Amino acid sequence: MRILSNVFLDRLLDTEVTVVKSDGTQFTAKCKISQYVEEESSLAVAGVYEIGTLIAVFKSKYSIAGIDYTVDEGDQVVFLNQTYDIVRVIPHLHRGEEILREAILERSMP
Repeated sequence: MRILSNVFLDRLLDTEVTVVKSDGTQFTAKCKISQYVEEESSLAVAGVYEIGTLIAVFKSKYSIAGIDYTVDEGDQVVFLNQTYDIVRVIPHLHRGEEILREAILERSMP
């Protein structure tokens, strides 16, 4: 049995964004976006997060029209009319299987 079912993830991942791959391919994905705040500093991995870091949690892959897409470093995320660069991806595994991808976002400079 999978630890996180797709039904559960669809409820958890409540923000719809456009992901722009480095080759220009785009797809729509649901994710959970939050900002790292001071109260969470004791949970941080040193050097990964800073106060104010924007974090997006995605499924490990999205299957759209028979094609599998993943969120990777170098991709961009567009939401609320702002573009963010994915500067780091941290895979989350369960029993050796990737179940989620945590992406560290930085606002894209024009």
